[in-house]
Amino acid sequence: MQMWIDFSNTGMPAYYWPKYNRVEKRSLVLSEEIVHGVHRIREDLHGSHCRLLAEARAIVGQVPLNGVECRSRRTGPQAVTASSITSKTSFLLLFISLLLALLK
Repeated sequence: MQMWIDFSNTGMPAYYWPKYNRVEKRSLVLSEEIVHGVHRIREDLHGSHCRLLAEARAIVGQVPLNGVECRSRRTGPQAVTASSITSKTSFLLLFISLLLALLK
């Protein structure tokens, strides 16, 4: 609660809260530890997720929608070819569902 009060009064939630910049991308982790005076500063906290989404967007832009098959080593009912993907949206949904399956 004190952070909200300090932020409203000074514009700075806490002296140890790093000012964000696009190079270091440092951020304060708000967790239960902070109540006990322990704070953690992380760099590029969500960078891996952002890079993964950026790669997915790049792949979506490169999917040939003209019927050219992709060179997949997978065969059988789970094989996915570029021609079976009819839109960028469906590819992105497929990508997200695969990510969710991997995270289980």
